[in-house]
Parts: sequence; structure tokens; C-alpha cells
Amino acid sequence: MNELNTTPERPTIEPQRFYTRFTDTGFLHVGTFTGITLNGERRYFMWQTDAWKEIYLSGFEYYRDDDDTHFAESSRVDVQQLSPGAVETEPGGGSFLDAYFGHDLDDPINQQGRTKKADELEAHISDADNEDEEDDMLMTEVDAMVQHGIAVGIATIAHRGQLDKLGYDYIDHPARVAESFDWLNEPVEHCTAWLHDVIEDTDISASDLLKAGMLPEIVTAVELMTRRTDVANADYYDRIRQNPAALAVKLADINDNLADWRFRKLDYDTQVRLSNKYFHARQLLQPATDETENS
Repeated sequence: MNELNTTPERPTIEPQRFYTRFTDTGFLHVGTFTGITLNGERRYFMWQTDAWKEIYLSGFEYYRDDDDTHFAESSRVDVQQLSPGAVETEPGGGSFLDAYFGHDLDDPINQQGRTKKADELEAHISDADNEDEEDDMLMTEVDAMVQHGIAVGIATIAHRGQLDKLGYDYIDHPARVAESFDWLNEPVEHCTAWLHDVIEDTDISASDLLKAGMLPEIVTAVELMTRRTDVANADYYDRIRQNPAALAVKLADINDNLADWRFRKLDYDTQVRLSNKYFHARQLLQPATDETENS
């Protein structure tokens, strides 16, 4: 006869989700959400006034994902009052553990049960935190999808109305570069490709990207690809070469700029200038040789 497994199930704690809405004044941080699955039960929490407050599916009005908006919002809050990292509403009371165990934790009758459950949950969370770093860095499909959606939305809006040298919509260029990378298996490179020109060619800043919910490693790669007047060419390419994501996207960027179908439509002087520019760039992006190898 099979024995019932009474071992507590390890909780599955999701990464924080950042949802944003684009407005005329920039990107509005709508909210930060997370979830936990323990013993088969799904629980959802929203960061409110320095604490995680439990919310329920009935509290979500809708989820929409298009070029201008990428967010989920709760009917319990006024989205116009939201700001990055917090929710400007009346305190919901309690911490993440308060939300999990209920709001009567100070009741002596519940102290024993609370202590046991708290120790149990904290032990599970400690185990989860001790996972291999490689596993911790893996991006889930939902994470990749959210990052992709935010990146596409930002790039599409930021480059709206811009044209390339041939008069085509500029957004077509980052879109083509992004196609070189699978959004699920190469999310950092894919999103970096979509955003690689937004800091350099638009009013969007690195801080804006972070506030919109882009992962720091993506923003770092975009910053490395952004040309600055105070950085020499050699230093610019050397920094890119040391970041695998930025390097991969830069090479894909160069390949797209030199693609035969568009390169042959440029005037002769532009062809010569770009040929020299990108030949030099490719040389500087090559792996550094070990000068002491044969010494």
C-alpha cells in the first residue's frame, strides 16, 4: 500500500514582476507583483507601502500587452498614484509572512501554529535561496515574455517617426537585429537588440529602462552599445567586447547595416564611409591576442 507523503511541499516563489504603462510623460510604474505556490495553493502579493499585501484574482481588472501598454493592475489601487518601487495608498498592514499567516499573528492562541508555520516556510525559503547560482539566473518563459513585451513597446514608441538613411521606418532596424536572437532562449540579447539605439538616439535614459522593468543586465548591455563623446572608439569597442550580450548584438547590428539589400541603395560616398567604419569596428571587436604567449 502506498503511504501518503506528508513532507511539506517546497514553495515555488516567483520573481517580482514589474508592469508599466506608457503615458505622454514617459513610463508609469503600475505595480510590482509576485506569487508563491505552497502545497498546491497559489497566492498573489503586491508591493504596497513597504510591505507585500496579498491580493486575489478578483482584484485584477485586466491584463493587456500591446505596443503602448504592458501591465496588470489591481482594482484596489488608483494607478495614477503609483510610483516606482511602492504604492501610494493607505498601508495594507503586515509583511509577506503576515499575508501568508493572516492578520491575527499577535493572538497568543495562534502563536504556536504561527511559529511552526513560520519556521517551516522560512526553512523552505532558505533552501530556495541556496539553489545553484546558475539556476537562480535562469529566466522563466514568463520573465522572457514580459521583458520582450516591454522592450518592443519602448523601442516602438521611442523610435516612432524616425527614419533611416533610406527613408524607411527606423524601428525596422532594431526589429531585424532582434530577429537574430530567440526571445525565449536568448532573452538578454534579444531585448538588447530591440533597445540598442534608444539611449543614443532618443530621450530614453538607462534609468527609464530600469524603471520600466527591464533587467539590469539588459540595460547594462544597451549602455555599453551607446556611443558617448567622451569615450574613444578603441575604449568603446573594448568594453563591448568584454560583455557577451553586447558583443553579440553589436556584431548583428553591423551585419544588418552592411546587408547587401540595403547597402547597395546607399550613395557611393556613404558606402565607402560605412565600409571603412565597420571594417575597423570588426577588427576592434576581435578577441584580444595574448601578447605574452610567445614571449
